[in-house]
Amino acid sequence: MVIRRFGVLSVAKIAGAIYALIGLIAGGILALVALLGGFAGAAAEDPSSALASTFVGVGSVVIFPIVYGCLGFIGGALSSALYNLLAGFMGGIQLEIQGGIPATAAPPAAYHPPAAPRDPGFPG
Repeated sequence: MVIRRFGVLSVAKIAGAIYALIGLIAGGILALVALLGGFAGAAAEDPSSALASTFVGVGSVVIFPIVYGCLGFIGGALSSALYNLLAGFMGGIQLEIQGGIPATAAPPAAYHPPAAPRDPGFPG
């Protein structure tokens, strides 16, 4: 079995969703670090650094998933379009699957229902 092409939009949507989740995790980690910085600023009695840390923490949880998701969408679209272009020249990726239906399986036979008996009293 050879993968000849990918749906550009479907790959882009999946990549965008995956990268948005990664952005959410990265934003959460940065928010925790900013929270620690805010505690340090509050302990040093510096209210401006505590306020800035709060904005950085909240902003990272909101902004990172959006930015990561958009960049993942664009990257997924570009990489799948590039794959489709190169697979046209090189033949695609060879994929071997064990079990299941073989790639060369014949399609099922066409179904033809039996003919209905004719009514002798009907003139059609």
